Amino acid sequence: MWHPTLLFRIAFVALAVGLALPLVAVFRDVPAGTAPRLGAVYASAWFAAFYWWVGAGLVLAGRGETPSGAARAWWATGCAFAGLHVAVAMHAAHGWSHAAAYDHTAAVGGWGPGVFVNYAFVLVWAADAAWMCLSPGSYGQRPWWATWAVQGLLAFVVFNAAVVFGHGPLRWAAAAAFAWLAWEVWADRRRARP
Repeated sequence: MWHPTLLFRIAFVALAVGLALPLVAVFRDVPAGTAPRLGAVYASAWFAAFYWWVGAGLVLAGRGETPSGAARAWWATGCAFAGLHVAVAMHAAHGWSHAAAYDHTAAVGGWGPGVFVNYAFVLVWAADAAWMCLSPGSYGQRPWWATWAVQGLLAFVVFNAAVVFGHGPLRWAAAAAFAWLAWEVWADRRRARP
């Protein structure tokens, strides 16, 4: 008989793989540096943001506890999509040139060194996801400021990418997602008080 947790895991993996396969196909079908406006660049960023919102909600709600399997799955998958986004963008938009990525960041965001913030974003998230998945017990017991420092950096980058520099309906969806996450964190903090 199928266990609900197993069914959730199968569905989760199928969704993640189904989303990732078209993005990975970019490396086969698009010559390096020829498609700066490729939809896969934007799609991979939005997938990472979506998984970050859900994962951050689960991480912050379970603060001080061993992370659940769902939290680990959402968090690690979001991190994988963030890494995939960087790879797709570097391949399709920048031809694997750091100088081109720097120039693009300067043109879009007004500050070229912001590309290093993007690199830090992926590295911090990867380190955090690795800690969560490899040692969930110690991850759940880490100091509160460590969780807030990681989430603060990641939230800053996602907010700027999705809301400040976002466009159209997705910008408003991102703003609503941030409002929801802020509400959940606030409600969780109120429930935690004696």
